[in-house]
Amino acid sequence: MNQALSRDPDQLQQPVWMEDEIDLREYIAVLIRYWRVITVVTVLSAIVAFAVSSILPKTYEATASAVVLRSVTQVSFDPKIQTTTEDQLSPKGYQDTLVALIASPDVAASVLKSVGQSLPDEQQNVVSLLQKVEGKNTGDIISVTITDHDPALVAKLANVWMD
Repeated sequence: MNQALSRDPDQLQQPVWMEDEIDLREYIAVLIRYWRVITVVTVLSAIVAFAVSSILPKTYEATASAVVLRSVTQVSFDPKIQTTTEDQLSPKGYQDTLVALIASPDVAASVLKSVGQSLPDEQQNVVSLLQKVEGKNTGDIISVTITDHDPALVAKLANVWMD
């Protein structure tokens, strides 16, 4: 009689996927059998990672931050003419505008004019300068981060950019 059609519980076998136990001995046996390969691959990976990080030039970051303070000025000419206060404007939109200005070519040109002599000749252009800068908005704090291979230059650029 076919086992699949049999109703006798002793003759039915449970499928393999229904086992409740995990036999770790098989996994440990594989680890023991291939321990040399595992060790060699791990050591070689560490050596390659060290070599690559040693060859690449060091990169430095400098961040300058400014707090955006809200000021209120109200001018009254006539009751028909109302001034718009900063409270009526979206503070998030204002801060996003400031972050967008950080990556503006006009701001980069102004920074380039201030520190142009400090930059290497190949970096004395607006496009090269804009590739080093990143602006970020976190609440009421606007930050500019400069990345380059010269630590003194990134500090100077970040400070001038935020001014």
